[in-house]
Amino acid sequence: KGRTVPAWLNQAWSTLDKLPHLEVALGSFYEAIQLSVLHPSFATVGFVAAVECVGAGPANNTAGKIKDRPHARAAFSAGLQAVASEDAAKKLTSVLYGRRSSTAHTGKLHANERRFGIWPNIYFGPNPSTEFYQESSRMRQLSRIVLANALIKGPAASC
Repeated sequence: KGRTVPAWLNQAWSTLDKLPHLEVALGSFYEAIQLSVLHPSFATVGFVAAVECVGAGPANNTAGKIKDRPHARAAFSAGLQAVASEDAAKKLTSVLYGRRSSTAHTGKLHANERRFGIWPNIYFGPNPSTEFYQESSRMRQLSRIVLANALIKGPAASC
């Protein structure tokens, strides 16, 4: 059977016209998906950026004037709070944002990229790469939910 198009998709196009910053967020999300298998550390930077973009809201207010925007970490937390409680958003921010920052600012790699793709022997103790892949996968899911929420709810969901 073929897939059906979600009912909210037509509204999403209208929302993108009204809130062009969401197009930037979608672009970051799309590129992060492309990177996720071979470059999960940099993919996580893209997933976090998509949530930051939603949380920061449009660059201009309704009068077209540039508005003050929150710091990136605060924007990320605000983006998460659109779909999670404030406490949950704070916990997720403390776990995921530090990984994003260490990659974005110092180039630190957290998964198998740091071993040039060679998988460690997973039978002898915990594997930080596997743990990071799980975190990155969770960030991908969260960013997808944040973006879908913003597209479905439109301007009301955008900070």
